[in-house]
Amino acid sequence: MRVLFVAAESFPLVKVGGLADVASSLPKALALHGHDVRVALPFYARLALPQRPQHAIDLPVELGGRTVVAAVYQTLHPNGVPAYLVANDAYFGREHVYGYPDDDERFIFFCGAVRALLRVSEWQPDIVHCNDWHTAYLVYVLRQDALFQDVATVFTIHNLAYQGPYTERTRRLMGLPETSRDNLMALGIRYADALNTVSPTYLTEVLTPAFGHNMDGLLRQRLADFRGILNGVDYEEFDPRHDPHIPVLYGPHCVSRKLKNKSALQYWSRLPLSQTVPLLGVVARLTGQKGIDTIIEALDDLLDLGVQVVVMGRGEPRYEEVLLSLAQARRGAMAYHQREDETLARLVYAGADMLLAPSNFEPCGLGPLIAARYGTVPIVRATGGLADTILDCMEDRERGLGIVIGGPTPADLVTAVTRALLLYHRRSEWRTLVQRLMAADFSWERPSLQYQELYAHALRKCREANRGQPAPRIP
Repeated sequence: MRVLFVAAESFPLVKVGGLADVASSLPKALALHGHDVRVALPFYARLALPQRPQHAIDLPVELGGRTVVAAVYQTLHPNGVPAYLVANDAYFGREHVYGYPDDDERFIFFCGAVRALLRVSEWQPDIVHCNDWHTAYLVYVLRQDALFQDVATVFTIHNLAYQGPYTERTRRLMGLPETSRDNLMALGIRYADALNTVSPTYLTEVLTPAFGHNMDGLLRQRLADFRGILNGVDYEEFDPRHDPHIPVLYGPHCVSRKLKNKSALQYWSRLPLSQTVPLLGVVARLTGQKGIDTIIEALDDLLDLGVQVVVMGRGEPRYEEVLLSLAQARRGAMAYHQREDETLARLVYAGADMLLAPSNFEPCGLGPLIAARYGTVPIVRATGGLADTILDCMEDRERGLGIVIGGPTPADLVTAVTRALLLYHRRSEWRTLVQRLMAADFSWERPSLQYQELYAHALRKCREANRGQPAPRIP
C-alpha cells in the first residue's frame, strides 16, 4: 500500500508530545513491512533537519476567500521515509508549534496545502492517514473532492480532549455551511473511512459521556469503523543498550550499570548522590490530565518517605510556578527541570528507579512503556492505555510490570509509592521485576499489523461506496 501519514509533529524533527513519537515510529514500522510510506508535516522554524531539504513546488491554497502560497519541500525523514514539508513563514516561522490564537487557520492552511500537493503529485496514496484535530480538515476536503474517490482516509484520535479552536471564523475558513456545528475533530470522526484511538481501553472510555468530550455520540455512530490500537515503542530508538543520550549503556543482564545513570541524574539535578535512596521521576506535559495536581499535593508526603523526586516538563504556568517553588523549598530532595529536553528525558528514564504517571486519563501512556524498556518501574493509574499495559506486580507476581494507583487522590499516590518502596527494599524481587520490565514487548510489531488491517478496512469501505460524489453537506 501507498500511505501518506499526515501529522503536526514527528520526532526527532519536532516534538511536543507522544504524537511525535508515533508519527515517526509507525511510518517506519509500516515501511519495514514493505509499504510505500511518506510523511507530511509543517515546516516549522524550529524543525531539526539533519540535511537541507529540496524545494519542490509552490502551491496556491484557497483559504477563507483568499489565496495563500505554500512552499513544499522534500527531504528524507531520519526514520528513513520520504517527507513533505509545508512552509509558510507567516504560519510556521514561529517559536512554538502550538498555542497561537490562529492555530485553527494555521492547520486549515496546512491541510489545504497537502490536498493541493496531492492534486499535482505523480505519487498518489491509497491511504491518507490523518492524526488529531490538526489534520482532520484534510479528511473532509478529500472526501469533498471527486479526484480522490479511490483514496481512503484513516483518522487517529491521540487525545480527544484536544479538539482544536473553533469559532464562527473557523467555520468560514473551512467553507462550511452556517448550519454546521462540527469542529475540526468532529470532521475527522465523521468523514474518515476508518478511525481509531491509541488503546483498546481508551476506545471504550471515549464512548461514554465521562470521557467523550461531547464526541461520544458521534463516536458511537462510527463504532463499526472504530478500533483501539495500542501505540508501540520504537525499540531501535529507545534502547538502553545503544542509546546515545545516556551516559552509561546497560541491558537486562547488566542492570547494575543503570545505577551510574542514576548518579548522573542526581548530579545534574543537584541532588545528593546515593545509589540506595529511591529516585522517582516524572516526564510529562504539565497539565491536569497528567495528574500534576495529585503529584504536587502529595509531594511533601512522598519526600517524607525518604525518596528523591525529579520532575521534567513544561506546561501550564501555574504548575511550573508551584514546582519551581517546591524545588526551592525542598532543595536536596526534589528538583524541577523547567524545559522540554529529549536528552534529559532519556536520563530520567534511565536514571530513575520509578516513574510516576498518576494520569486522570491517558489515551495510551507512552512514557511508562518507554520507562519499562529502561528498567524503571512505572507507578500508574489504571486508565486508558495504562490499564491495557501495566498490571500490578504485587497482585500478579508473574506478569506484573508496575504498581497501580488505587484511586485519584494524593493519598492514593502516597499509598502506591509506599507499596513500591516495600518491593524496592527487597532487592532480589526488585531486580527480577526490572529484568521482566526490560524484556516486555511493547514494540510496533503487533500494532503495525493492526494498522494494516485498519487500512484494508478503510480501502474496502472506500471502494464499496460511490466516491465520485462529494460528501453530503453537514447538517
